[in-house]
Amino acid sequence: MQDKDVALNASEVGDYINASRTTARRYLEYMVSSDELHAEVSYGSVGRPERKYRLNP
Repeated sequence: MQDKDVALNASEVGDYINASRTTARRYLEYMVSSDELHAEVSYGSVGRPERKYRLNP
């Protein structure tokens, strides 16, 4: 995740770091709480909204 314009969800990060979605989400939420990442909600047309994570500027 070097590019600040890229927003990824927990599944994508989990695949990238070879970990489960739950483990990735736990670390992502920790990074949000320490102001390293910014979380945004992405609403699709059907189903639950998903959180996307982006590096803080």
